[in-house]
Amino acid sequence: MKLKIISAVLSLIAAAAVFSGCGDKTENTNSSSEGESPKISEEPAETAAEESETITEIITAVPDETEDTAAAEQGTAMPVLSLSNTEVMAGDTAEIILSVSGADEKWAMCGLHITYPEELVCEMQDEEERTIKYKLGDASELSMGAVGMLWAEGLPDELMEKHLGCFFFTEMFGGNEGYDGEIAKFYLKIPDDAQSGTVYPLSYYFQETDLFTNDMQDEEMQEYAFTHALDGSVTVK
Repeated sequence: MKLKIISAVLSLIAAAAVFSGCGDKTENTNSSSEGESPKISEEPAETAAEESETITEIITAVPDETEDTAAAEQGTAMPVLSLSNTEVMAGDTAEIILSVSGADEKWAMCGLHITYPEELVCEMQDEEERTIKYKLGDASELSMGAVGMLWAEGLPDELMEKHLGCFFFTEMFGGNEGYDGEIAKFYLKIPDDAQSGTVYPLSYYFQETDLFTNDMQDEEMQEYAFTHALDGSVTVK
């Protein structure tokens, strides 16, 4: 089963590199909000992530006789993803928290796009590599690895028309070792001249390659996570 996780993460890491610089080749989808179901693209993503499918197929071809039994014993978790609602002063840096509930020790990987108004500036770990600054939370205590990258070029028309920025975060575990709680914290700089009372919405932009699932790659679990994801916000004090 760990071979399947590794293969999926290979795809995610390849996708992360593409989404940070060559996103104009990626089919776009719509973001979600509380009470609304996101529209997930039915078109295949034409990126380096697609090229990694050959690797995935080779690795996942290894038979696993325990798979059906494990799935029956585990059942399907019903995860709820959420972005934080926070208040900060103009000119300060807001801490954006991605959390999950309802899936304690029942999820193994995630790969998500998070959107924010383009007036905000995502803090970077490495400008040249386009990696963003983040800090893993208690839900990610047993994480085997994570990648966060800014989608800096080739944003879909939909995001550009809405004046939204976007970053991609992916993470893997050795099995269903993801806890409930804070998955990761990200950092967005608020404009110095932001007016008191301004609300900056935070949301998602689900792609064909995005993931939130267990080591069985349960599609029902992932669909629930995407259709019940809760938006967040940053409010200027």
